[in-house]
Amino acid sequence: MIDIPEELAATQIKYGGDAGREFIAALPQRAADFLERWELRQTGRPMHGWCALVLPVERPDGTPAALKLAAEQVSIGRILLAQQAGRQAG
Repeated sequence: MIDIPEELAATQIKYGGDAGREFIAALPQRAADFLERWELRQTGRPMHGWCALVLPVERPDGTPAALKLAAEQVSIGRILLAQQAGRQAG
């Protein structure tokens, strides 16, 4: 299973509420599904920004790549709006 960075979980919950919780809860299985479907091999520790989990991977032919699993667009829009509102208010 994939370890979800605490900072990503906290950001998703803070700005996404229930949708953020659902995104975080579903991430380990989503990652496992894509890794299996595309025959990818994780090659390093998970990375993240504020809206996505990024896994360094290797394709079946050995080519390095990255698997990015982002929140749904609605959640991303809410996060962007919340962050922009925070910047303008502060």
